[in-house]
Amino acid sequence: MALKKLLFVCKGGTRSLAASRQALRAGFSSVYNLSGGMLKWNKRGFPVLRARENTRQALQARA
Repeated sequence: MALKKLLFVCKGGTRSLAASRQALRAGFSSVYNLSGGMLKWNKRGFPVLRARENTRQALQARA
């Protein structure tokens, strides 16, 4: 399956912007960044689905 789009998201938008720029330099063409991050997303009242468990803890438990 071919990769179609990459969306980068972080808390405030700075790290995701850096990651999206790095992806563009690596040759990816459909790269998107959530400007302002999740802080801005939440402030605007957009919907958020939360995982039942902490993702980092779940990944560490499976390692």
